[in-house]
Amino acid sequence: MIANVDGDIVLGGLFAAHFEFNPLDRKCAHTSERGVKHIQAMIYAIQQINANRRILPNIKLGYYIRDSCNSPNYALEEALDFIISTYNTNNGVQRSPLLSNLCYRQPTSFDRSTVQFQLPNIAGIVGGRASRVSIPVASLVSNFDIAMISYASTSRLLSDKSQFGSFFRTVPSDEYQAAAMVDIIKYFNWTYVATVATDDSYGRLAISTFKNISNHAGICIAVEEYFPILNNQQKITTIIRRLRQYPYAVVIVMYCAIYEATLVLKEAERQNLTNRIFIGSEAWSDSPNIIDFRQDVVGGMLSVVLTGSETESFRNYLNQLDLCNNLANPWFKQMWISKAKQLDYDIDSLLANCSIPDDLSRSKSDRFYDSSTITAYVIDAVYSFAYALHDMFHCNDHSCQSIEHRFDREQFLSYIHNVSFPALTNPDFSFNSNGDVIPRYIIKNLQKDQQSDRLKFVPIGQWTEDGDGYNRLNINETLIRWQSDNKWSEIPISRCSQDCYPGTYRKINRQQPCCWKCLPCEIDQISNQTNADNCFHCPLGTGVNRKQSACVNKLPELIEITGPLGISITVTMLVFLIIVASIWLLFIKHRHSPIVKASNYLLSHILLFGITMCFFIPPLFIVKPTDTICNIIFITFCLSVCIILATLLAKTNQIKQIFFRRSITKVKKQSGLVRNSRQILFIIGLISIEALICGMTIIQDKIHARRIVFNSHVYLLCDSKTHIGLAIAFGYIAILMITISYLAFKTRNLPENFCEARYLCFTALVLTCILASLVPTYIITPGHYRIGVASFGIMSFAISVLIAFYMPKVYNILRKPEMNSRRKTMQNITNFTFSTTNATNDKQEKTTTVDREIF
Repeated sequence: MIANVDGDIVLGGLFAAHFEFNPLDRKCAHTSERGVKHIQAMIYAIQQINANRRILPNIKLGYYIRDSCNSPNYALEEALDFIISTYNTNNGVQRSPLLSNLCYRQPTSFDRSTVQFQLPNIAGIVGGRASRVSIPVASLVSNFDIAMISYASTSRLLSDKSQFGSFFRTVPSDEYQAAAMVDIIKYFNWTYVATVATDDSYGRLAISTFKNISNHAGICIAVEEYFPILNNQQKITTIIRRLRQYPYAVVIVMYCAIYEATLVLKEAERQNLTNRIFIGSEAWSDSPNIIDFRQDVVGGMLSVVLTGSETESFRNYLNQLDLCNNLANPWFKQMWISKAKQLDYDIDSLLANCSIPDDLSRSKSDRFYDSSTITAYVIDAVYSFAYALHDMFHCNDHSCQSIEHRFDREQFLSYIHNVSFPALTNPDFSFNSNGDVIPRYIIKNLQKDQQSDRLKFVPIGQWTEDGDGYNRLNINETLIRWQSDNKWSEIPISRCSQDCYPGTYRKINRQQPCCWKCLPCEIDQISNQTNADNCFHCPLGTGVNRKQSACVNKLPELIEITGPLGISITVTMLVFLIIVASIWLLFIKHRHSPIVKASNYLLSHILLFGITMCFFIPPLFIVKPTDTICNIIFITFCLSVCIILATLLAKTNQIKQIFFRRSITKVKKQSGLVRNSRQILFIIGLISIEALICGMTIIQDKIHARRIVFNSHVYLLCDSKTHIGLAIAFGYIAILMITISYLAFKTRNLPENFCEARYLCFTALVLTCILASLVPTYIITPGHYRIGVASFGIMSFAISVLIAFYMPKVYNILRKPEMNSRRKTMQNITNFTFSTTNATNDKQEKTTTVDREIF
């Protein structure tokens, strides 16, 4: 059985009008409604071209269509007719003996009633549908430079121009379809899938491409199964049984033709393989046959199908066909007679009436009338030939050049390569160097129709690739319905293992990288992301939270008042505060004694006040540091030290003025600073300068509590922003200290019961050493040791003044009362005065003697 219409130029057609070819009796068992529809699309396209005066004017296209039965072997036999027709004597080419013998071959099982006829001269072939059919046929006809344009073959093998030099296709390669499937799987976070395919070049190459792309995307294949095209029921049964053993591989990617797909789905229904998500290739996944299966088996399926769609004019064309006006397509009549026999129609009455009964076609709702994406690609394949012929014959809107000369097939192939026209599937249709087209796919979801309560395919998105190789997947999630009519948000999970949440890590199976065990992190480690491959230690200063999912700041370690350091600081402070209070009370009691008077009773009170302030600073280090506490410590320390130093400087300068009548201002007469009132102003002035520096530091340099990490321990210590203010404040204290040391050294030989000269000098040296060592030691000492250094350093500063300056007086007052008398005091002054006068006279006599010797 063939479909044949003569023309000036004839296009061959190879379509699957039947499927399930039996090689033993060489018969095809079942009529394919879609195959018949695709044949009708080619006939429709040729009729449209012949009716269009702007394409191939004054040239009529004919067609010569044969049935492949969806079988590679049968298709090769049918393709021999196309090869023989291209090498007939009319073409001016000497036919080989083999081709001569085959010129008038015997009719096949479907055309035994037909007479022998001369084969037409074929310009090119439209077909086939399945890749397993197109691969051998394209390999054969490429040896004869016969152009072949497939409307549905997607195997990536067919892009190899070294083997299939004359092959083109209006559909994209499976390589792009595999990329689209992988992008869909990644979009829904599926990582564990199964693959099922026919055991032929189409299925194996498609799965191989899918595996290569999925491996780079982190997707694992749990089951990889293939089944033969023929005698496959036992293998399909085994495959479904094995799929049931992998319940976590919810997603099943399947590459096959529609007939094989129905066999797999029937077995899935029989074995109750439910709640799975099939992802189907364009060869079967939007077929109307799928909607008859149970919803719990195929519901939620995702179809990656081509973007072509039927035009309204083609649908109208199909609707007006009947058994009498479509004799050009013999399979159309055969299909309806077969359907009528199943319903016990009177065939003779049916043929006489011509029309197709409504109950037979179900008012045009039969699968033959269902929308099919492939028909648009069939029409585009025919138009590709037409536009290439139009260009090769240099046609215009009115005529073409003569076609009487020999048909140059190699030249025709180059015109097909360069063809470009507005097609149904692409407004800027063209072939690339491999004979492929720009890939575009529509993603469909099989879901229940709420009105008819039947399954239907709903477009939910699309996938395209631009010229730069960038893939784009767009999905409208709200349109998706999964198994049991679940909403799009209830995405099925297809994973080998569940997520390992923060606080655990994955121990991956080396053989199956998508399978793992979730193990808890070690006690001192965390993982802060889902599916972490390992755990890690927290940075210094941070610790592990209860769930081991995050690092949290460690609470700073504070000095406990009941701890060793806290007790030491507190006891030391209290002991010396009692001593200070006792000395203070002793000085008040003996305020009229010569020793107390000689020490300047008022300045001694100020000095004792400064010492007392120093002892109140260490407790501030024990409490939790805050910005306020840090500022109080800084101010109190600077002012207390400054009070002590300013008082010592005033006392030293006062004594020097009394006994030497020279002040630090170099005035030889007694200065007004000797008076107590002026001394107070002098001390206040010195303290005011330090107070001003402290105030500017707090405002500009921001004294604050800062977290310090040392050996995984966290401390809160006081610090400043730039340390400039601290440097100025301590620098001013250093200047006072140097000045005191200098004056104390100059007055070291004065009467001890009046100015405590030697003790004052000793105190100055001790204070200098303490301050010089305290600051660097504080900086380099870590953690709580720094607090200990600061606390005991400040108390040592006060204790040194207390011991070196006050203890001799206390000793004399309590143990040597004879030293605390007016007579002893006057005697010391007299001795000092005469010794000073004698020293001065001796110096003047030596000077006079030297002058005389000079003159």
